[in-house]
Amino acid sequence: MPWAVTAAAVCYVNGNASGTNTGASWTNAYTDLQSALNNASCTEVWVAQGVYKPAASDKTISFNIGPNVAVYGGFSGSETSRDARNPVAHATTLSGAISGGNSQHVVVMNGTAGTSIAATTVLDGFTLTGGNNTNGKGGGALWCQGNGAGHACSPTLANLVFSGNQAGSGGAIELDGYSGGVSNPTLVNITFSNNSASVFGGALYCNGQLAGGNCNPTLTNVTFSDNSSASYGGAVVNDGTGGGTSSPTLINITFSGNTAASLGGAIFNNGGGGTSSPTLTNVTFSGNGANYGGAMYNSAATSGTSIPTLNSVILWGDTATTNGSEIFHGATGSGSAQTIIYYGVIQGDCQINMSCSNVSASDPQLGTLADNGGSTLTLMPGLAGSAVNTVPCYLTPLTDQRGAARPDPASAALPKRCDMGAVEAGSLAGDVIFIGTFGQAPRDE
Repeated sequence: MPWAVTAAAVCYVNGNASGTNTGASWTNAYTDLQSALNNASCTEVWVAQGVYKPAASDKTISFNIGPNVAVYGGFSGSETSRDARNPVAHATTLSGAISGGNSQHVVVMNGTAGTSIAATTVLDGFTLTGGNNTNGKGGGALWCQGNGAGHACSPTLANLVFSGNQAGSGGAIELDGYSGGVSNPTLVNITFSNNSASVFGGALYCNGQLAGGNCNPTLTNVTFSDNSSASYGGAVVNDGTGGGTSSPTLINITFSGNTAASLGGAIFNNGGGGTSSPTLTNVTFSGNGANYGGAMYNSAATSGTSIPTLNSVILWGDTATTNGSEIFHGATGSGSAQTIIYYGVIQGDCQINMSCSNVSASDPQLGTLADNGGSTLTLMPGLAGSAVNTVPCYLTPLTDQRGAARPDPASAALPKRCDMGAVEAGSLAGDVIFIGTFGQAPRDE
């Protein structure tokens, strides 16, 4: 794996250990994760199944993961190899549900206090829940600080579930690359469910505001379901206002059942005075809702730009109470807001401010959000629907969100054709990292 730490000093954490509490082995494991994180020699931390909390009752205390530290969950407490762990079978939870309330941030990664946070900083194999920062700055589950010139927070986040977290902005995660900073993490095999924000981004707030700000993460194999915002971006807000840039790359993503009271049921791209032009490839939107832009709202004011590019994307069954059931564009002054779509399925067909090529308005026959194999829940397109065998395969990733091969075996035409959206309907999930859907019960394979 590209995020693996080599030649690391492994420290062990197991809340049920009864040895010497030195972290030197499973028998003598630390019983508290904070002990391992406070030990500078622990550059790789293995955490056994169980629930771990940052503090007993102090909501201002978080798990602080420093530069070049890799923290892995999903162990039973006897493994001798990292590859032997199984986060599905051995659930490892970082919880902010402490005595008398909730932690403001369950985890903090701070790249502004000296050494930047880079890809060698890893969080992998956990469920993060119970963070509540509705009255402050930073995500409820994870605050990734890379703000300010010369600073960065760009860790590797993999095989994680973010559920039941709240914040003012970034109910689960806030990525801070504003004011000349950088926050460009890699997120792989992630579930965001039932997180909420009072302002920006029910699940994720990507903050690239102000001159020189950068928030351009890469998300692969991710599901956002049932997240909400009382204002903007039920699941995600990409914010490049004031001269910054927030243009993430999204590959093999599902947005289902996310809601915003105002703009952008799933995604709100804010390029006011800056740039917010994400790239989406093999993404499925369905069942999301807002006042404007049921799936996506693209905003560009005062010379800003918001021009996302969508390739092989399904937008179907999203709703808006006022306008733009799938996509809405808002531009003022000399701002530019539009959507470029190649090989898409859009309910209601191509609309104003959309540049469309090979777009269908026919029903993709999406199923419900379900375990279709792989590490996240997905929406399966129907084999007789409009999304199947429609895209030249050179335009799509080699695998779908579940890890199944593209094209599916039924694609016999030359050149072979692949399916639109996050799932290759005719393929079976095979080569996945963990058996079972992370966050769900293990499956019989």
